[in-house]
Order: sequence, then C-alpha cells, then structure tokens
Amino acid sequence: LKFLHREDAAFMSYRNMTVSTCGIIPGIERLAEENIPINLAVSLHAVKDDVRTQLMPVNKAFRFLPLLPLPKNMRV
Repeated sequence: LKFLHREDAAFMSYRNMTVSTCGIIPGIERLAEENIPINLAVSLHAVKDDVRTQLMPVNKAFRFLPLLPLPKNMRV
C-alpha cells in the first residue's frame, strides 16, 4: 500500500485503495496499526455461519462476528 502511494510509483491516494480480505483478524489488526485511511472489504460468501464454513474453511478459525468491531480508522 505504501509503495502504491509513493510519488515515484503509482502515486495512488489511500482513499482510492480497497483491501479485500476473507476476515483474518490478526492481519486486519496489523493493517489497522499502520493507520492508513484505506477501505476494507470483507468477503462474507454467506451470512449463515455453517454455510460460510462450508464455503470458506478459514471461517473455522476466524468467525465473522468478531469482525464487527473493526478498527475505527477503516471504512467498510
């Protein structure tokens, strides 16, 4: 992200960047610590937890509900 923001690279505004994730909470928290004003997209694939686990095995380790109190500096 910082590379894309550099003037000698793409010089892209942070506000125009969106990071898509399946909801790996430690990664989201690490990204939040960077304090970069980006957009965050969380791939749900299903709203029912059992269906989401079938479609996305990562849901066994990282459930959707703990994602709800996302860092305040991130827009979803």
